[in-house]
Amino acid sequence: MNPLELLIAISGPNFLWIMAGFTAICLAAAYFWPQADDNVEYPLPPPDSLTPLEIARLRGGQAAVFQVAAFDLWMRGVLQAEPAGPWWNSQKGKIRSRGSAEKPGNPVEAAIIRLDASAQTPHDLFESCRKSKPVTAHIESIVQRLQNLHLLRTPGELLRARLPFYLALGAILGLGGIKLFFGFTRGHPIGFLLLLLGGACWVWSVLRRKRASEVTQLGRRYLQSAEAHFGAVKEQAEKGRLAEGASFALLPAVFGVAALHGNSAFAGFTGIFTARSNSDAGGCGGCGGCGGCGGCGGCGGCGGCGD
Repeated sequence: MNPLELLIAISGPNFLWIMAGFTAICLAAAYFWPQADDNVEYPLPPPDSLTPLEIARLRGGQAAVFQVAAFDLWMRGVLQAEPAGPWWNSQKGKIRSRGSAEKPGNPVEAAIIRLDASAQTPHDLFESCRKSKPVTAHIESIVQRLQNLHLLRTPGELLRARLPFYLALGAILGLGGIKLFFGFTRGHPIGFLLLLLGGACWVWSVLRRKRASEVTQLGRRYLQSAEAHFGAVKEQAEKGRLAEGASFALLPAVFGVAALHGNSAFAGFTGIFTARSNSDAGGCGGCGGCGGCGGCGGCGGCGGCGD
């Protein structure tokens, strides 16, 4: 009996147990696979050596950069925020540019300032920024600097870190898919196998983001040191004042937009980042922390999540 016939001959309940054990072994092997992250050997940059936009890119990805730039402009009176309506109202939070003769500090701010007079949702605003070539070039330069400082993985390093997870997923879906195909074509129940494969994919996704994110170990250490270093800024901002030379933009850059909530001084801005606005903006609300997911402001902060 060849291996394929043996696989087909295994009964459904027995195969589920075998598949569950095989999945656990594959995921554990991918998670604990030795990953060379030589970036830990490099010196940790001082907490104040990065700009707010660079910290935002490291912590929460591209969307976090747009958030921090928009917040900085709002604090300077260049942007006007129109909060979302109550939960029973379909009105979403919007941002409107008041126009300003003030010289933008970077291409991201320039793209936001050039908004027309009509209000835009955070989603529309960030999509406009993403399509701007100067903005794209500026963010690429930020990414390059973070990679040179060994705070972000290069594409090659990221691929090597994720390869064990891709191999594990291929093995799980390969074995499960074969059994699924023969079960479906022969009229056998496949519901529990589908649930098992779906659960395996979800766990795989969580473990991959945690173990093989764009942010290096050195990058995570930097974010932790920045949170500790700028903790006083957070306390001062909550009281509505900052030390001379400090920027309010450090608050969402280091701690995420979530750090702004609960402070009446920032209510006009945080009003556009309600749960409804966030889902429409592709997760632009962002959570604090230093997970570095590279996503949109990402939980885990992380920056993200950075997938």
